[in-house]
Amino acid sequence: METINKMKQYKDTSNSGPDHVVTPFIVTSNGAIDYEKLTREFGCEKITGEFAGDPLLKIKSREVDLKAMENKRKEEEGEQRLNLDKMRALMNDEQHDEKLEQNEELAHLRAGVSITKQQMADESKRHDFGRNFRKK
Repeated sequence: METINKMKQYKDTSNSGPDHVVTPFIVTSNGAIDYEKLTREFGCEKITGEFAGDPLLKIKSREVDLKAMENKRKEEEGEQRLNLDKMRALMNDEQHDEKLEQNEELAHLRAGVSITKQQMADESKRHDFGRNFRKK
C-alpha cells in the first residue's frame, strides 16, 4: 500500500512535459531506468545477474529446475510406457485373433477326421458282416 502511495505521489509531482514520461518506473531523459531513484523512493532492490549472488535463491532456483526436469522425465517415461502398453495390447489382439482362427481350423480338421473314422468303421462293418460271427 505504501508503495502505491509513493507511486501516486511521484506521478502527481512529475512534470508531464515533452521530455518527461509518466510511468511507474523512473526513467531518465535517455530512456534508461534510474534504479537508484527507484530504490530510494519505493524501497525496491535492483537484482543484478541471476539472483544477485544470493546463495539461497540460487539453491531454490536449482531445486525448482531439478524438479521441472524430473517432472519432464516422468512425463516422457509415462508417455513411453503408455505407447508400449498400446503396442502390447494391439499385438495381444492380433495374437488372440490368430489363435481363434487356428482353433477354428483345428476344430474343422478334427471334425473331418472324426467323420472319416466313422465312415471307415461303418464301411468295415458292412464288408465284415458275416466273417466275425461264429457258426453254431
